[in-house]
Amino acid sequence: MGSQFPIDPPIRFTEAKSGHGSIDICMKESRRDAKGGEYELTASLTADIPAGRLSTEIWVTTDQKSQARIRIPVTLEALPKHGQEKDPHPTR
Repeated sequence: MGSQFPIDPPIRFTEAKSGHGSIDICMKESRRDAKGGEYELTASLTADIPAGRLSTEIWVTTDQKSQARIRIPVTLEALPKHGQEKDPHPTR
């Protein structure tokens, strides 16, 4: 799924980081033209992620002082691995 938002002037994303240590973020620019760019963000869960509901954010850094960072809220449900119980106190 993708979303497009017209921004004037076009901004460039320079970095993307997860607010949680068990989520790795990969960002790549997939297209750029005179109107701006299109980026693909991929979130991967590390093997040590606890089972249960997790609410965190992805922070994208831009090249614009007026909007230096963009917050993308993320909520997920990590299923227990075989033999692992669900965390009784999930992060909210």
